[in-house]
Amino acid sequence: QHASRAMPPTSTTDHAGAATKTESHKRPAMPAGGATAPCIKRPKPSVPVPTGSGLPLDGLTLCVSGAMSMVRREFHRMLMENGARVAVSVTGGTTHLVTTSSEADCPTRKVLQATSKGVPVVSEQFILDSIANGSIADETAYLLMEPSGA
Repeated sequence: QHASRAMPPTSTTDHAGAATKTESHKRPAMPAGGATAPCIKRPKPSVPVPTGSGLPLDGLTLCVSGAMSMVRREFHRMLMENGARVAVSVTGGTTHLVTTSSEADCPTRKVLQATSKGVPVVSEQFILDSIANGSIADETAYLLMEPSGA
């Protein structure tokens, strides 16, 4: 038969490369009374963070879906020239999804992702008016649907 041996503590490395012992990673004690309520993460829409460029769309990270009034490449160039960042998909950093009313009426994958993440779904006019005004317009008048994750 095998004699039982005490196993030495296992060492691992953390993200910074420092050695750590696994036994130091103990779960916190359960509160008296047993189970706790589950932690529900609600997505928070990304908020525009201006870089200080002074451009009309400064701080926006936009994703585009659907046919705009110009070719997609030109539309993206216009967005970037006016200070916006362009994302190819809806991510946690996306501040707005720019789309058409027909895509909002029959939601595409991007529209569904945006609403589930609390990202405002706005029309192209939001962009055009923001550029014409020289600053980000109030999105409320341009919303094509209400975000469900907010």
